[in-house]
Amino acid sequence: ASSWIVNRLPRGADKALAAAGYLRMAEAWYEKDPSNPQTKVGLNIAQKTKDQLQTEQVLYKYNLAVSPYLELVEQHKPQQLLYKLFEDPSIVLRNKVAAGNYPDILGASLEISSINRLN
Repeated sequence: ASSWIVNRLPRGADKALAAAGYLRMAEAWYEKDPSNPQTKVGLNIAQKTKDQLQTEQVLYKYNLAVSPYLELVEQHKPQQLLYKLFEDPSIVLRNKVAAGNYPDILGASLEISSINRLN
């Protein structure tokens, strides 16, 4: 039921919050029956869903939600996403033009690293 709700919500903070609730339910299910292979699969799916939706939300928050980055989120490739963020064209522009409204790539990267448990 939780995954159905998460899948029906529009993109955004509410969907990421619902995915966190979905993960809590999957963790409780797994704790009740850790020997059942379905509980482990369900837990893995819930974790991946939460990670992806929260990572996507961070990209929107920092105005970095462009197709190449969102594709890496959907492919669940957080390390490659971090590498690509530090190759963002805005980094070169900062060196050419001091004034401007540039995305906080470091802030986004730190949040994405935390969400995906990357140290």
